[in-house]
Amino acid sequence: MRNVLIYGVARMFEPSLQPFSLTSLTVGTTARILAVDLEEGLRTRMLALGLSPGQEIKVMRKAAWGGPLQVRVGTTDIILRIADARVITVV
Repeated sequence: MRNVLIYGVARMFEPSLQPFSLTSLTVGTTARILAVDLEEGLRTRMLALGLSPGQEIKVMRKAAWGGPLQVRVGTTDIILRIADARVITVV
C-alpha cells in the first residue's frame, strides 16, 4: 500500500494498480475515484454530488460517437461530458 496526497487528504492505494481516466472504463465497470481535476466551480459541484476521491463509481451508459456518459456514485446518477470525464482519475 502507498500513501498519495490528493487535495490535502492522504489516501491509500495498492501500488500495482495503475490510475487511469474514467473514460477508459467499459459499461458496467466499477472503480474507485482517485482524483477530480476540474476547474474550481465545476469541481465543487461534482464534490457536492458525491464525486469525490475514495468513492466508488460505476459506468452505467456511454453515448455513441464520444458523447456523454452516465455514471453512478452511491445512489446518484450523473451525466458527464466526455471532456470532464477524461480528467477524473480512477483506479
